[in-house]
Amino acid sequence: MQWPRWWYLRQHHRASQIGWRVASIAQRKLFPLLPHSWYTNVDEASIVRRENVGFEAIVSRQLRLREEGGNETASGLLAGDFEFLNVRRRLPSPIDWQVTSVEPVSHLWRFHLHYQEFLLDLLQASRNPEDTTPSEHLWAVVSDWIENNSLDRPGALSDAWHPFCLSQRIAVWLMVWQAIDPPEDLRSRFVASLESQIRYLERHLEWDLRGNHLLENLRTLTMAGAFFEGPTAERRLDVAERWIREQLAEQILASGEHFERTPMYHVQMLSAVLDVRDAVHAIRPELAVTCQNVAQRMSTFLSSLLHPDGRIPLLADSAFGETPNVEVLLADVKNDVDGRPRDDGDSEQTISEYWTWRDGGDFVLVDAGPVGSDELPAHAHCDLLTIEASIDDQRVFVDSGVHDYGDGEMRQYCRSTAAHNVLQVDGVEQCDMWSRFRLGYRGHPSRLEHGQTGPFSWCRATHNAYRRIGVPVVGRWLACHTGRPWICVDWADGTGSHELTTRLHLAPDVAVTLESPQMACLHVGERTLQVQSLTTAEFSIEKGWHCPDFSVRRQTCVLKLTSTCQLPACLGWIVQDIESRGGVSIQTDPDGSCTVQWRDGREKITWNVTAARVESDLLSNERAEQRKKQ
Repeated sequence: MQWPRWWYLRQHHRASQIGWRVASIAQRKLFPLLPHSWYTNVDEASIVRRENVGFEAIVSRQLRLREEGGNETASGLLAGDFEFLNVRRRLPSPIDWQVTSVEPVSHLWRFHLHYQEFLLDLLQASRNPEDTTPSEHLWAVVSDWIENNSLDRPGALSDAWHPFCLSQRIAVWLMVWQAIDPPEDLRSRFVASLESQIRYLERHLEWDLRGNHLLENLRTLTMAGAFFEGPTAERRLDVAERWIREQLAEQILASGEHFERTPMYHVQMLSAVLDVRDAVHAIRPELAVTCQNVAQRMSTFLSSLLHPDGRIPLLADSAFGETPNVEVLLADVKNDVDGRPRDDGDSEQTISEYWTWRDGGDFVLVDAGPVGSDELPAHAHCDLLTIEASIDDQRVFVDSGVHDYGDGEMRQYCRSTAAHNVLQVDGVEQCDMWSRFRLGYRGHPSRLEHGQTGPFSWCRATHNAYRRIGVPVVGRWLACHTGRPWICVDWADGTGSHELTTRLHLAPDVAVTLESPQMACLHVGERTLQVQSLTTAEFSIEKGWHCPDFSVRRQTCVLKLTSTCQLPACLGWIVQDIESRGGVSIQTDPDGSCTVQWRDGREKITWNVTAARVESDLLSNERAEQRKKQ
């Protein structure tokens, strides 16, 4: 099984990525044998700060991003409590930076410890002029890190001096220095350590991973160049500007979406773009304008995907706690996007490969895009044509989210087909997710179609993920009506007998009762909704996991619709209020075409949803009679 996987890796990744990865591994092996004087011999007198009001804007935004829970975090830090990824540990003083003296934590937890973003919580707490304890503790932590994390410490390159950790920590130290000067007895060591870290980062940009890692590297290199003045700072700015322009063009798609197609990382990259914009506003105005334009596109895309609760969908590797405050970021973009989902009546929208429909507090999202970037699928899931939905401002159909980045059971579950609201064939995975961040065989979606027929807005797309088992096309068509119903049809082309399974993962606070094999009731707040099968497929209820944050998992109910049938075949479901009028039926013809018909009093609508292009017809009873006479 390994050889096909490595073949896919080589097919989709750039040769330069593989070359840089080999070089990175070799460098870590050889680094202890090489002289480090270029990194460590720093003349403090040559480090001159630049007067840059842009950093005031950066610090202000970062503190606003941390307003919620910041004081509580600062109080815990003063007691030695460190909490990352919803896992808390009390570390001794001096700080155990390798975290060997307490219950084991994940590698990502150690990364967060070395990011030192928690210093911003202490900085916020230090704004109280009557209490100097937070600022004193802040600089004590910095001093402790410098003392115990030298470049030649065994294991330092895998955490403390990892380029991604450097990117986060250097930016934090610059922001802290912008707000508070270091104590005189620490200043020399602080400046020397900061410069050493910047030097190491600029020689170890993450060209092997690229993506969000590289963009974070370049953000920090830009901030370092903008914070100081002199020939070295200008050189760093020149390098960073060149590569940032290239990476923004490469990583931010025409739609404004970050190319890794993960809402959490999209928001993090929007924050990075705004940091660059503000850092260079006064010294590289053309780059600042470029960043502002990119940020506007990113914010427009982001606002279109937000649920009525104002938060992101949990597509792919996304978690609420690791997503910067969307409202704060969108406000700082300074355009007409205010960070609140629209509430302008029934409206449907397509932006790139996503289709959304809104009706007051009701919201439906269909993701018809690829599972991720082919060259960087680390955060991809088996979620081709997945959906999320809210009713009355409350999430109803949810994505699995992400529990952790370890190579264990929950990582495998969250990336699996069964963890998403998609059609699965014969229990086979849509894509071959392996290791923690790898992707072998993968399916690809078709172009997204959408339209309006009478009072219904609809969308349609297909993918080819199951072609390897003789099912060349799998498709989904979904239509939404103001005040409901929502009608969804999944189909599979091919021959032979296959098991088709569609799952609907319910939010943990949504109760479900199975009224019959053909119908279930959802209890959403005080509202009760019916979900009916539109074919002979039968419902059952199984247990699943919802992971809205790292290290958090909530058991939830999964409404499972299953049918074993001869292909081509389809199955479908409808969500409606108990008192809803109208009815829907599905007919599958011998040629495999699937026709959906909706009747509501004097109105009848017919769609051929499996046609190469959706065909629809809307007519009243009078028009139907006229047609018969003709």
